[in-house]
Amino acid sequence: MGVLHILSVGTDAEVLRLKQPGLQVIDPHGRVLKARFAGREIYSRQGASL
Repeated sequence: MGVLHILSVGTDAEVLRLKQPGLQVIDPHGRVLKARFAGREIYSRQGASL
């Protein structure tokens, strides 16, 4: 699985994450903002366990 670290919420990372299956978008505090597994997108603003 790829992991993409971003410096702030709402950057171009929102677009980049769609290009690779299994990509996690992680904020500076280590919280998972959005993950994609097997074609399903999982949103987590609080960084809950996926």
